[in-house]
Amino acid sequence: MKFQAIVLGFCLALPTSVFASEPSTTAVRQALDAVPRDPHAVINQSHYVVSNEFHHHTLRSHVKPTGGVYIGIGTDQNFILIPWAKPRYAVMLDLDQVIVNVHRVYEVAFRVSKTPSDFRLFFAPGRQARSRRAIQATVKDPALRRVVKNTLRRYRASIYKRLNRVRGILRRSGVKAYLTDQDTYDFLATMCREGRFYAIRGDLTGTKSMRGMAAVFRRFGLQVGTIFFSNAERYFKYTGAFKTNMRSLPFGPQAEVIRTSKNPNPRTYQYYFQAASGFLAWLSRPKVRRVKQIVKAGTRTKTRRVYRVEKSPGS
Repeated sequence: MKFQAIVLGFCLALPTSVFASEPSTTAVRQALDAVPRDPHAVINQSHYVVSNEFHHHTLRSHVKPTGGVYIGIGTDQNFILIPWAKPRYAVMLDLDQVIVNVHRVYEVAFRVSKTPSDFRLFFAPGRQARSRRAIQATVKDPALRRVVKNTLRRYRASIYKRLNRVRGILRRSGVKAYLTDQDTYDFLATMCREGRFYAIRGDLTGTKSMRGMAAVFRRFGLQVGTIFFSNAERYFKYTGAFKTNMRSLPFGPQAEVIRTSKNPNPRTYQYYFQAASGFLAWLSRPKVRRVKQIVKAGTRTKTRRVYRVEKSPGS
């Protein structure tokens, strides 16, 4: 009896998460499917199908394996960061439906390609017929299948050019990433094959998608480990809706915010890291209305173009 009591006391003292089962990927995806979408919109009348950022390889020592959910804005630049952040789920968010469709093409490419080279060649000019057959076999919904095929046809050349350029940069830098390293590539491919990569149309300043996503994460006990804004924040003010959206996210204790900001040299970007808790502290100040107020508080790291925001607002 004494032994049983000790065991029972030990079990009661353990956090409930020890006993909580991992939510099924199917259930999570179905819940995300049901999230209301914000309206489709574009910035500057352009579809940003490929990134114009080229120095994400320099962030290797700064990206923390925060796990949980990775939320990313933009397209291919996220594929360098995701394996380093080691999330359980990756959710790509964009207010442009074209970008969401591009991610659906990427998801198929990761699912069917065994190697980094196979993935890159999925978009090559001579592989169009093979890639279309892969889409036919992989995407079951006829309407979505047509969308994915048409998206590949329209943007294949731009994506292939971008992937080749990024691969060259990664090779010269010696940094292991998804286009040059099998293990890193496998992390992304496995996420896609297991259904843990998801793209959703949403507006950071909207009132539907972000809050719906946050509710799904909370429902399944998922914490946000990393949010990558790219340079999206430059296009809007920190409205009440945006601040509410950020506060609604269940950030983990080590969660990080990563953003890019234009360098004085307009052809390059600077990268800013900030603890999510610190970001929320800045957003709690009514006078904080623009991202430039935050990046001004950044301090240089030993890595060129990389800054950390450690200061609290008003300090």
